[in-house]
Order: sequence, then structure tokens, then C-alpha cells
Amino acid sequence: MNSIQQTITHSLDMNEQTLRDYFTKTPDLIYCHIWIDEPKKRALLVYLNTLVDKNSINNNIIDPLLFEAGNSRCEVRSPRL
Repeated sequence: MNSIQQTITHSLDMNEQTLRDYFTKTPDLIYCHIWIDEPKKRALLVYLNTLVDKNSINNNIIDPLLFEAGNSRCEVRSPRL
């Protein structure tokens, strides 16, 4: 990546790649892929593992999304180092 300024696009995959390119040396950055009513909607939750309470993330963000959507799933990925 040549510049700090990047455009946010409508592509979740491109936005994720921009974050991964910029934060290559951030091993505690977590990418949580959420599929809501598969395959209709996708979301990406990105957070620093060392700065958040994982129970709060699960209880207040991920679990309510998955519960309300019914046919949903979440996949957590660490950065590629």
C-alpha cells in the first residue's frame, strides 16, 4: 500500500484486504466474518484482541446478530503473518 489514505469501497473483500495490507504487523487484529441469513448478507467485525473484552464482543454484538438472523454463522480469523 502506497498511501495511508484509502477509499472505502462497496466490496467487503476489498476493504478487508486494505486493512490487512495496512496492518500487516498487528498480530492482535482479529477479523470476524459474519454471514447473516446465508448468503444474503455479510459483515466483517474487526477489533484489536488486546483492547477489547471478548465476552462483550460475543454477548453484545455477535450472539445477538446470530440469534436474530437464525441461519447465520461467524468465523474468526487472525491476521496472516
